[in-house]
Amino acid sequence: MNKFLFLLIAFFIGTVATDAQVATQRIVFTSLNPPTVCTPGKLYTNNVAKKVWLGTSVSGCQEVDAGTLGNAVFTSLTSAAADPADAGAIRLGNNELIEWENNPTGADWTLGLNASNVLITNAPFTSTTINATTGFQLNGNAVSPPIVCSNTAVSTAITTTASKTYFNLNCAIPANVLAAGKTIKLEGRGVFTTAATDTIILTVDVCTVSGCASGTVVNLATTSAVTPGLVTNQGWLLDENTNVFTSSATGTHDTEGYGAFQTAALVITFDPTPNTSTATFDDTVQQFLSVSAKFSTASATDTITLRSLRVTIQ
Repeated sequence: MNKFLFLLIAFFIGTVATDAQVATQRIVFTSLNPPTVCTPGKLYTNNVAKKVWLGTSVSGCQEVDAGTLGNAVFTSLTSAAADPADAGAIRLGNNELIEWENNPTGADWTLGLNASNVLITNAPFTSTTINATTGFQLNGNAVSPPIVCSNTAVSTAITTTASKTYFNLNCAIPANVLAAGKTIKLEGRGVFTTAATDTIILTVDVCTVSGCASGTVVNLATTSAVTPGLVTNQGWLLDENTNVFTSSATGTHDTEGYGAFQTAALVITFDPTPNTSTATFDDTVQQFLSVSAKFSTASATDTITLRSLRVTIQ
């Protein structure tokens, strides 16, 4: 007798069927005694007795011998859980496990989905090709490659404006990829030109709409109003790290970093961007990480370009 197949049938008390008719004609038989009257084509199962009967005639009930099912083809195997999966070849309820005996024997290796909808296992993974970006966890720790966004072209220059203006380059943060403990690292690089007394301010914001012209805009970091002096095509950079404290529709995020402006050859003005409180934004929806610039006057001399934008989430 194929004992393994028999136990598998007994465990999956749901849709154990050789055709669609039987799959829709299952009866869970609760008595420990075998049924005395069976309807042809109906399948009678008992999880306690670990037995299965098939109606062969109006009054006949044939106990199914697992030894005769070696080549049986099943439409699906469904657990007796209150709410098993609605589709699939093997249909389990939440928090149920698939288990294997380990080698040497004495314990089981398990695989399942817990109440938080996280795939869990107590077995070690030896594969080096795990590719999960939506929160796969191993022993409670997220296992996911970093999400990297970078530009493939230089931004349009921002010039002749005293209003906060966003570069036309940004990086999308996909919905639900952030989790407590993850970090968003932004690196922006470019060149700028300013008149002698004009100041420049750079900001990093998250926006629910690309371009930040509408929707919700939340500031993460802002430089001081820096006065670089009369400079032409000098370098600037932004380096900001955002730590995810909590992740939700009102997730809390702490950003610390600095801006830097080249004011002469081998002369750099560093400007830290400290925050004394967290920023709250909805990370269950897509957000656009965006950089803006603002000059103190709308001078045709003032211009700034974002040449390199790289965002890493891990």
